[in-house]
Formats: sequence, structure tokens, C-alpha cells
Amino acid sequence: MRNMLDSGLPGESAAPVDTITTAARVPHTLPLSRTAMLLVALLFVGAWFAQLNYRHLIPNDEGRYAEMAREMFVTGDWITPRYNGYKYFEKPPLQIWFNALTFACLGIGEWQARLYTAMTDLAGILLVGYTGARVFNAAAGVMAAVVLASSPYWNLIGHYNLLDTGVSFWMGLTLCALLLAQLPDASAALPAQLDVDTLGCDGPRDDL
Repeated sequence: MRNMLDSGLPGESAAPVDTITTAARVPHTLPLSRTAMLLVALLFVGAWFAQLNYRHLIPNDEGRYAEMAREMFVTGDWITPRYNGYKYFEKPPLQIWFNALTFACLGIGEWQARLYTAMTDLAGILLVGYTGARVFNAAAGVMAAVVLASSPYWNLIGHYNLLDTGVSFWMGLTLCALLLAQLPDASAALPAQLDVDTLGCDGPRDDL
């Protein structure tokens, strides 16, 4: 069966499968000029952050994590998360630290409690766009960013004080970094030569 598919019609030679690549099917030209894309990006970012103070904190999760950050900031104890005075170790404290830092710098409020999630969600869009541009081309990166930015659930969790947003961003950053590390030119960012001399070693020992 495979021989029949490879041979094609009588009198015709089949094209090598290796010449049909994914990158060849991706457009290489940007849909808009760079100035227009920059304007659209600025409008999108403005609308993205303008929604943070549109509504009050929704119970129970948003209020819980905001209160934990407030108590951390007010008490000055940045080690032990607390909720209504009780020690709370059910969740990792990374987002609580960032929210408490936001309260310390920008004051206590509803949009301040959502700032970390909004920033990590927006950073995820930029990350996907950058990865697509590096792996394929600029047009592919723009389209990947647009697809993620227009995803309803990604927009939703980016404007709630939830832990899911930060987890999604840091996992995405790890996966994209792994993907970028597989590119042929990834080693260009590393030292030109990495041997035992640069590591301060004398090489393998014969007596081992």
C-alpha cells in the first residue's frame, strides 16, 4: 500500500515527503504593517488592564487570596501565609508574595489584587508569540499570539485573582524554553567553547 502511494499516478514521480515541511505552509508576511500592529497592541494592552477594577472581588477564591496578601503586608510576616489569622499552607505562596508586594507598592484594592494574574496572563501571550516567531517566522508568532489572546478562558482567568493563571504561565514558560532550546542556533547564546578548562577542572583522573 505504501509503495502505491509513493509511486503516484503512472508516469509521474512522487515528490519526496521530506520536502513538504510544516514551515512551508506558514505565511511569511505579516497581515499588517508594524505601525498598525503596534497601535493594535497598545489598544489591546489598555483594554486588558482597564478591566481589572471593573467589578468587586468574587468569593470565595478571589477574596481569600487577596485577604491572605493583605494580612501578609499588614503583619509584615512574609514567610507564613495567613487567612483570617490562621496559618494557611494549602497553596504555594508565590502569588501571595506578589500580591502583597503589589499592595505595598500600589496600595490595597481590587485591581491591585488582580495585577499579578493580569501581567502573567499577558506575558503568556507575548511568550507564545515570541516562541512562534523563533520556531517559524514573525507571521506565525503574531497568529499564535492572536489565537491565545482571543481565547475566552485565557481572558477569563487573566482577570481573576486565581492561582491557575500563574501556574499556566510558568508551565508555559518552561515548555517554550525547552522548545527554543532545541533550535539549531540555540547554542549561539552559550559560550563558544565549554570544556573542562572553563569549568576549572583538570580533566578525568586516571586513578579513578
